Amino acid sequence: MPAAIQKRAFENQSYCGDECAWWEDEKKITLCIVDGLGHGQEAETAARQAIDYVKQHLHKPIEEIFAGCNISIRDTRGAAMGIAIINKTEKTLTYAGIGNTRAVVLNTKPVRLSGNYGIIGGGFKKITPETIPVQDGSIVVMFTDGIEEMVDLAEFNSLLSQDMEIMAQKIIQKSRKNDDSAVMVFQTSFNRIYTTSGGRMVKITENGKDIITELINTGIGRAASALSELLNSEICLNVLSLKILNSQELIQYLEQMVSQEFVIITQKFSGGLNGEGIVSFPVTKGKTLINILLEESENPDESFNVLELEAISEVGNLVINAIGSTIADMVETELAFQLPNISISQKIITFNEDVSDKLYIIGETNFSVKEKEVEGKIILAFSYENLEMIVNKFEVF
Repeated sequence: MPAAIQKRAFENQSYCGDECAWWEDEKKITLCIVDGLGHGQEAETAARQAIDYVKQHLHKPIEEIFAGCNISIRDTRGAAMGIAIINKTEKTLTYAGIGNTRAVVLNTKPVRLSGNYGIIGGGFKKITPETIPVQDGSIVVMFTDGIEEMVDLAEFNSLLSQDMEIMAQKIIQKSRKNDDSAVMVFQTSFNRIYTTSGGRMVKITENGKDIITELINTGIGRAASALSELLNSEICLNVLSLKILNSQELIQYLEQMVSQEFVIITQKFSGGLNGEGIVSFPVTKGKTLINILLEESENPDESFNVLELEAISEVGNLVINAIGSTIADMVETELAFQLPNISISQKIITFNEDVSDKLYIIGETNFSVKEKEVEGKIILAFSYENLEMIVNKFEVF
């Protein structure tokens, strides 16, 4: 685990006004710690509202997050707040704080980061973010004023070789009993990290992504051969780009797409791997593909008859089976495929179940048939455990 959070409420009450949270995407990691003024239920309400605001505005610059949060929670008693943003490309950490939250970064030597006076929800005069370099394995410790500001940094250094959870537990033991307290300990890693709802971490290196890309390309090649043989015509399939996204990132990815209808083929599989394959085309492109495959003339009508739906469903079935079987062969297991389902919708995926513990491999594809190009998407959904097993097979974790 790269992160651990420990909290202790004033006199062991049921409410704790100190909160911590962290989020990660492809470019950055955002850490946030909040200390609701005072203690008790109202302090907890202020802290949670601040955390919720930050979560919903991660895309904004750090100064705008503070300004917006100050307005958002002004009907509460207010809070102190610190935010650290780790830029994974530049390997830097930018910290800003309002009030009496604290941050310490343990690189080659400890660095204390300070904030500005004020109260989130009550106003502040200025905010001055500070940026420092960080390295792979740096430790970021953020804590509230329930823990002494000048807690011994040398003792932090003595804990670096221990698990983050142990480190957080030992720090919280130094908290005062007459105040709420919270601490978050985070260790940086500049490989791709995915987090399950249960806190399980899956790390995928660039080499791991290359392995997955190669598996997808091999499966795509098999699908192209099968389609070419079936139709007695050369078909080329190419993966133009490949992404690996968690459920929240997939939602954001789909929201950025142009609003239009898609023809969507979905097929679930089980056995040594459990998941789902999805092949989709914009309706206009799907119609073009069917016209080519069935040797029909171009028709402005974008509706599909039964024969056309069966034909494009078979295309999706061949592609999903070829890719799934390729991956299964490589990890020496077997898959059983359900019958494909076909639909036409503006939503490629409908999130009607708990998807928080799934990862999605998104392939932007190009079907080249008889000198015509048809763009589509291939999506494979796996559990974290399944994707970890696939990549572990090639010893890239």
